[in-house]
Amino acid sequence: MRFLKAIAGTGLLLVGLVGSAVSFLALADPVGTKMADDADPFGVPPSASGSLILLVVFLAVGAVGVYLLSRFWRHKHVA
Repeated sequence: MRFLKAIAGTGLLLVGLVGSAVSFLALADPVGTKMADDADPFGVPPSASGSLILLVVFLAVGAVGVYLLSRFWRHKHVA
C-alpha cells in the first residue's frame, strides 16, 4: 500500500506541475496558446477565467500528490 501511495503521489505531482505550467502559460499568453490549436488556429483564445480554473485544478492535483508523497515518507513511530 505504501508503494502505491508513492507511485500515485509522484504521478499526480508531475501531472500537476506540467498542467500548472501550461495553464500559467495560457494565462500569460492566451493568443499564443490558441495558435497551438491546429483545428482552429485563428479562433477565439481561451478565456482568462477558464485558464484560471484550470490552473486551480492542476494546483489541487499537485497538492494531492504532495500529500500522498508526504504520507509515504512519514515514518511510523513505535512507542
